[in-house]
Amino acid sequence: MLDGKRHYEPDPDGPVVRELARLILQTRGRVPRIRHVLVGLRTRTIAWAVAGSAVPGTGSVTSTRGSALIVLTSAPRSLVRVQLANVADRDMEIHCMSVREWVARLEKGDVFLRRARRARKLWVLGGRDDLVSRERAEIESKKLLRSTRGNWREELSDEWDEDWDPFAPVFGRS
Repeated sequence: MLDGKRHYEPDPDGPVVRELARLILQTRGRVPRIRHVLVGLRTRTIAWAVAGSAVPGTGSVTSTRGSALIVLTSAPRSLVRVQLANVADRDMEIHCMSVREWVARLEKGDVFLRRARRARKLWVLGGRDDLVSRERAEIESKKLLRSTRGNWREELSDEWDEDWDPFAPVFGRS
């Protein structure tokens, strides 16, 4: 009790404090500036920051040292790195790649990307639903490409359309 009033202090390890800290980071500090730079690229971009255990060589989840910024965009990597050079922390690793490269590296078993995908994220641009939908679209396009490559001879053969006449009347239409 101080001055006859009760004062409360939050538990620094509690979930409420973590979410409050995350909210503050998204509205203050470097995150809005990083978001502004990425929006300026004018391409579809998904970006998030990962700190702590997902980054090799660091131990705690709450430390900002050893953090990584993952940017999935179709913009050139060099442009993204130059634009983020003055905005991102000096000890922050920037991983810039396309969604196609992201999915390919995940399928190959890239340990860092798998950890970054499972880790707690501080979303800078986009969100979980955006990431999942872009991954699914890339995987579906790969499947379609594989099936098309496998069936290209069948698709181009004349055997299947010998009886088809493009000028024949369609029955059931008036």
